[in-house]
Amino acid sequence: MGLTLSFSMKFFHAIGALLLALIVFLGGFSFGQNSVEAHATPQSASGRQEQERVVIQLLISYGDGRVDAVHNVAIEEGEALFTVLDRVFSQEGIGFEYRDYRDMGVFITAIGNVPGEGASQAKWWQYYVNGVYAQVGVSGYFPKNGDVITLFYMSAQQ
Repeated sequence: MGLTLSFSMKFFHAIGALLLALIVFLGGFSFGQNSVEAHATPQSASGRQEQERVVIQLLISYGDGRVDAVHNVAIEEGEALFTVLDRVFSQEGIGFEYRDYRDMGVFITAIGNVPGEGASQAKWWQYYVNGVYAQVGVSGYFPKNGDVITLFYMSAQQ
């Protein structure tokens, strides 16, 4: 009985955090839509096209009901998600730790003083792009305009 209750409570906390993240995102997204102008690709005086503006949203769910949101993050086209996270977390004062496994890429080990517990606790930082579980690490994903990146501290892909 205790195991079932514990699992149920964790499940409901996870669902609650996801709903809160969705509410925060929708509120910020609708606010951001009013402040971000749609525009054609401008051309410089030499006639070359300038890079289009890429804007993404970041949500961080700590697994305990807390959710942080960083809206309307302007990035360079072709910039890796890892580089974006490193810069934005530094600017926002959110702790960020990682380990670089070279050929395998970067693995997030902590966000906001919440460490990934690794295989022994089976909880770690994972991310979704537009609601879909990411198939590559943060150093191998290059956000596109309008992406919603959600980082979750959780025990398994859900």
